[in-house]
Amino acid sequence: MAKDNQVLVRLNDPQFEAFKEFAEDRDYNHTEASREIIKSRLAGEGYLQREHYDSPIADGGELLDEVQEAKKEIQSQSNQIKEQKAVQTQLSLVLALAILWLGAHIVFNIESVVSIGTGIILMAGLVYSYYRYLWV
Repeated sequence: MAKDNQVLVRLNDPQFEAFKEFAEDRDYNHTEASREIIKSRLAGEGYLQREHYDSPIADGGELLDEVQEAKKEIQSQSNQIKEQKAVQTQLSLVLALAILWLGAHIVFNIESVVSIGTGIILMAGLVYSYYRYLWV
């Protein structure tokens, strides 16, 4: 991790007021505003190489930490989406079976014992799939 160095600066009143306005306009604290002004000037005059300027090391590792957090969040969201798709597929399959079951009973006039047995299993599958869908 890069070492953070400190710079102490004295500003006269007009400079300090301009500095405060700069910080407020960008919603920076004084440290962030100082960093941005210095980076901008050094990069503009060629003292700060572009590949180093954009490097996470140039920010003392803060940017690298933010990137890692973002990757973790994206991975978490991706896993949640995959799980939701699997649950939706399961619910769709059970609903399709329920419709086929109902159609078979209407067309073939199936006995009530078979109808009750398969219906209970199918209803249990529907309830399980539906509640799993709600809690994902």
